[in-house]
Amino acid sequence: MQDLLDEIKMKIKTMQATLIQLDQYKIHHESINIIRKEMSFYQYIVQEMESKIK
Repeated sequence: MQDLLDEIKMKIKTMQATLIQLDQYKIHHESINIIRKEMSFYQYIVQEMESKIK
């Protein structure tokens, strides 16, 4: 379960980096909203998993 949690956290970091790059290049597109929603979902999953591990 910890491996899955670590993998999800890495995915979140990758999404955050992608959003930062898109913002730096002043790219604003519907895909940014999709990435943000997906990232929020993964952050929720991580919180839930961490609470069950502890």
